[in-house]
Amino acid sequence: MNLSHWIFGAAFLVGAIQALAPDHWLPGVLWAWRRRMGFRATCLATLLLLCVHLVSAAAVYWALGGLLEAWIRPERFFLFAASLSLGFMLLRMLRFSQLHHAFDSGFSRIEGIWVVLSFLGPAETLIPFLMKSNQLGLGYLTPLAGFGAGTVLVGVTASCLGLALCDRPSVLARALDTLQRPVAMVPLAAGAALGLLLVMSLPIR
Repeated sequence: MNLSHWIFGAAFLVGAIQALAPDHWLPGVLWAWRRRMGFRATCLATLLLLCVHLVSAAAVYWALGGLLEAWIRPERFFLFAASLSLGFMLLRMLRFSQLHHAFDSGFSRIEGIWVVLSFLGPAETLIPFLMKSNQLGLGYLTPLAGFGAGTVLVGVTASCLGLALCDRPSVLARALDTLQRPVAMVPLAAGAALGLLLVMSLPIR
């Protein structure tokens, strides 16, 4: 397996794992359900929201790429990637704890999209892959395509399954209670840790 294929596969795996975290799909499901959107519309909305999730991370990297490359030398890469993943995970946990409050309020379609995006945020786990791939001279397309494919596949599937729960109030209530516990963020932590290990295993240039 050549290096490009390896990066694609690793990014796909990490993207799929982190998309299991409920903050990646549950806010969108609740928003779609409250707007009485159908199955196809919900899947399409999820797809578009996840694309924004991916592109925003790439935009952050492209905007700060020069600064990051200058400051983060190979010996600092692990510290940067670990700090980035941990910091965002803590922010996500704090934000996700406000899920009920956010969706108890009425808002317009545009306001609802912003609320969902505020839970989703950028795909911070993608940034170390973009950095390492660029350092290896492989560009950005391979990690972005791999991470995006994994995220979209799992995220859209989870949203479709979650939408089915919304028509079963008792099951939905139990699911919401479980998904808002800290343990629900385990997939995000696992994805970040795995991504860190995979990226650090790549050769340094």
